[in-house]
Amino acid sequence: MKKPFEKAVANLESEGKEVIFKKVSYVVENMKEVYDKCSRYNGKHSCIIHGDCWSNNMLFKYNKSGELDDVKLVDFQLTRKTTPIHDLSYFFYSGAAKEDFDKLDEYLEIYHESFSQFSQELGFRGDDLLPLNVLKDEWKTYSMLGVFMGVFLWELKLIPKDAAQKLGEDGQSLDENGIRGQWKIILDKVVKDERFITRTKNILVHAVEYGII
Repeated sequence: MKKPFEKAVANLESEGKEVIFKKVSYVVENMKEVYDKCSRYNGKHSCIIHGDCWSNNMLFKYNKSGELDDVKLVDFQLTRKTTPIHDLSYFFYSGAAKEDFDKLDEYLEIYHESFSQFSQELGFRGDDLLPLNVLKDEWKTYSMLGVFMGVFLWELKLIPKDAAQKLGEDGQSLDENGIRGQWKIILDKVVKDERFITRTKNILVHAVEYGII
């Protein structure tokens, strides 16, 4: 996770974003401390989360018109008790675009409205379980986990399918070091891909502007 984050930060420097680069550089220099702070929830509004909430762990069902009908979560190996912000930010930053980042407050309000409606069906008040102002305030601390994972997952999501499929298909028996070497070549290309540069730049710029970093 550290290497793709460092690459994303280096790309910011090359674009001349000095102020933002300085702030995200602090994260690189103090990554363990920053990661520990955002991943260990100390608030009063915890719940059971999925823990690995991104598109590869979702099954999407479409109707005959091509419209989304249903979504199911799979792979519950990292389920744990913590803030829902960990799942929300993990999903958000690993898939959203800049246009979505600009509407984050609106999305949080939509989420909270849906959460409150479902809570009421179960006999609870949404504001008692998770007030909207707490969700927005704590986002600035705990969504940093999603920022980390978003950068990391964009590296994986942009790996060319054919490159991954051909790994080890050269007729030679690769040992662990050989596989790592091939993966390094593939990943070195990904972090230079304009899509990776753009996606991760947008995440980091948003994180600074929103007060997460």
